[in-house]
Amino acid sequence: MKKLPQIEIDGEKGYDSVAASKYLGINRKTIYTYLGEYLPAKPYVINSGYVFKQSELDLCRRYLNLDRQNKEVTRAE
Repeated sequence: MKKLPQIEIDGEKGYDSVAASKYLGINRKTIYTYLGEYLPAKPYVINSGYVFKQSELDLCRRYLNLDRQNKEVTRAE
Protein backbone atom coordinates (compact mmCIF):
# COMPACT_ATOMS: atom_id res chain seq x y z
CA MET A 1 0.00 0.00 0.00
CA LYS A 2 1.26 3.45 -0.90
CA LYS A 3 2.13 5.62 2.09
CA LEU A 4 0.12 8.83 2.32
CA PRO A 5 2.05 12.12 2.47
CA GLN A 6 2.45 13.77 5.87
CA ILE A 7 0.67 17.13 6.13
CA GLU A 8 0.80 19.41 9.15
CA ILE A 9 -1.50 22.39 9.79
CA ASP A 10 -0.87 24.63 12.81
CA GLY A 11 1.03 21.82 14.54
CA GLU A 12 -1.78 19.34 13.96
CA LYS A 13 -1.98 16.37 11.60
CA GLY A 14 -3.73 17.15 8.33
CA TYR A 15 -5.54 14.89 5.87
CA ASP A 16 -6.24 15.43 2.19
CA SER A 17 -9.67 14.47 0.88
CA VAL A 18 -8.64 10.89 0.05
CA ALA A 19 -7.06 10.25 3.45
CA ALA A 20 -9.92 12.06 5.23
CA SER A 21 -12.50 9.83 3.56
CA LYS A 22 -10.56 6.75 4.67
CA TYR A 23 -10.23 8.19 8.18
CA LEU A 24 -14.00 8.76 8.41
CA GLY A 25 -14.85 5.52 6.61
CA ILE A 26 -16.99 7.20 3.98
CA ASN A 27 -16.90 7.64 0.23
CA ARG A 28 -14.65 10.42 -1.08
CA LYS A 29 -17.56 12.16 -2.83
CA THR A 30 -19.53 12.17 0.44
CA ILE A 31 -16.91 14.29 2.16
CA TYR A 32 -17.66 17.14 -0.24
CA THR A 33 -21.35 17.05 0.74
CA TYR A 34 -20.31 17.51 4.38
CA LEU A 35 -18.59 20.82 3.64
CA GLY A 36 -20.43 23.62 5.39
CA GLU A 37 -22.63 21.28 7.42
CA TYR A 38 -20.37 18.98 9.42
CA LEU A 39 -16.95 20.21 8.26
CA PRO A 40 -15.72 23.81 7.99
CA ALA A 41 -17.11 25.65 4.99
CA LYS A 42 -13.63 26.82 3.96
CA PRO A 43 -11.10 24.02 4.46
CA TYR A 44 -7.41 24.58 3.82
CA VAL A 45 -6.56 24.49 0.13
CA ILE A 46 -3.23 23.11 -1.08
CA ASN A 47 -2.68 23.05 -4.83
CA SER A 48 -6.03 21.84 -6.16
CA GLY A 49 -7.22 19.83 -3.16
CA TYR A 50 -8.65 20.31 0.30
CA VAL A 51 -6.87 19.54 3.56
CA PHE A 52 -8.67 18.96 6.86
CA LYS A 53 -7.33 19.03 10.41
CA GLN A 54 -7.64 15.87 12.47
CA SER A 55 -9.62 17.70 15.17
CA GLU A 56 -12.18 18.82 12.56
CA LEU A 57 -12.56 15.26 11.32
CA ASP A 58 -12.94 13.97 14.90
CA LEU A 59 -15.74 16.48 15.54
CA CYS A 60 -17.44 15.37 12.34
CA ARG A 61 -17.16 11.71 13.40
CA ARG A 62 -18.72 12.46 16.78
CA TYR A 63 -21.50 14.60 15.29
CA LEU A 64 -22.47 11.93 12.76
CA ASN A 65 -21.96 9.19 15.36
CA LEU A 66 -19.48 7.44 13.09
CA ASP A 67 -17.25 6.71 16.07
CA ARG A 68 -20.16 4.82 17.68
CA GLN A 69 -19.27 6.36 21.00
CA ASN A 70 -22.90 6.83 22.03
CA LYS A 71 -24.18 3.55 20.62
CA GLU A 72 -26.18 1.46 23.06
CA VAL A 73 -26.87 -2.16 22.41
CA THR A 74 -29.68 -3.85 24.26
CA ARG A 75 -30.78 -7.41 24.03
CA ALA A 76 -34.37 -8.07 23.11
CA GLU A 77 -35.94 -11.05 24.82
